[in-house]
Amino acid sequence: MSENKVIQTTRLILRPWEETDAENLYKYAKDPLIGPITGWPPHESVEQSLEVIRNVLKGDETYAVCLKEDNKAIGCISLMIGEKSNLSVPDNEGELGYWIGVPFWGRGLIPEGLRAVIRHAFLDLGLSRLWCGYFEGNLKSKRCMEKCGFTFHHTNFNIYWKMMDDFRTEHVTRLTREDWFSSFEIVKLCEHRELKEEAAEWFSGKWSVPKEAYLESIEDSFTSSVPRWYLCLDCGKIIAGMGVIENDFHDRKDLAPNVCAVYTEEEYRNQGIAGRLLNYVCDDMAENGIDTLYLLTDHNGFYERYGWEFYCMAQGDGEEKPSRLYIHKTM
Repeated sequence: MSENKVIQTTRLILRPWEETDAENLYKYAKDPLIGPITGWPPHESVEQSLEVIRNVLKGDETYAVCLKEDNKAIGCISLMIGEKSNLSVPDNEGELGYWIGVPFWGRGLIPEGLRAVIRHAFLDLGLSRLWCGYFEGNLKSKRCMEKCGFTFHHTNFNIYWKMMDDFRTEHVTRLTREDWFSSFEIVKLCEHRELKEEAAEWFSGKWSVPKEAYLESIEDSFTSSVPRWYLCLDCGKIIAGMGVIENDFHDRKDLAPNVCAVYTEEEYRNQGIAGRLLNYVCDDMAENGIDTLYLLTDHNGFYERYGWEFYCMAQGDGEEKPSRLYIHKTM
């Protein structure tokens, strides 16, 4: 991680620790409800907190958890890669550790921050697995891991924990890159009216079609099998989408309906998300009695992987050159 790495979420800023955070660190780290159950003794002074920042927290991939409203440290998330992990993992895997001050418990802030760091670990750093451990009795941490997709892997019994000079039972959980990607939710907008405005804004930003046109089409989808609109969500964030409309602005008006507006956010590409969406759309269309779909594209090779076949060339409205039109049988 670069020294100035900053990750932002809806409510949080995750940033490198600074020495000026010492007072805030002490404010929360002195609480006996925080450190011991996590594996370290409560801080006893601001000076001690300053030394911890200098010697521990200023390392790579260690983030101060801050509310956007004031950017003051209220907790910590660390990603320990390879030999830095306490769990002896290889260089392409990492371990997550975290805590947050007691006044901020129960607000979902750590899961929100963890999801952002997980995304960073898998997409930016290319890690293949993440691990996370919690000590016996730390049910809050257990629930947090479950919310973020981690599943139980094994238990280490009666291990000596040097920082606390005691013996503990540690439960270890794991999240693979594949499981993380497969957890993304695919939704039909016709079943999620609350996403209408956000989806129209997102599609409009990707394809330079007026938002009002998408709003009208999405509204029609609430009472019809075509048009239909679909999203892929990562913890509520739109990361991919596509639609089905009668004609995707080309001269073959006899070939309908058409899959359109296929888009995946750049950082999520090459993970099979568009393929999952395509298959979901085809299954949904089949359930609605539509046995044939068409798709206009300039891409060559991608759609064949998912059972689409080249059908003919078609002239897109306002385009200088014709594009490839594909066909897919849903039944």
